[in-house]
Amino acid sequence: MDAMTRSLTLQLESLYEERAFLAQEIGISDARDIVAMVRSLEAQLNDLYAQVDRETQ
Repeated sequence: MDAMTRSLTLQLESLYEERAFLAQEIGISDARDIVAMVRSLEAQLNDLYAQVDRETQ
């Protein structure tokens, strides 16, 4: 196996390991789904903070 093929193989293996880790830890391995999840969590936190602010005024 030449150096370029070996490098690409290692990169691909690393990518699969990262995806497997994400799937195992958070149940999602697709980047778009992770971004959507983070944005959803951010929106939920913003709503919660707004609610707390309204209740404390």
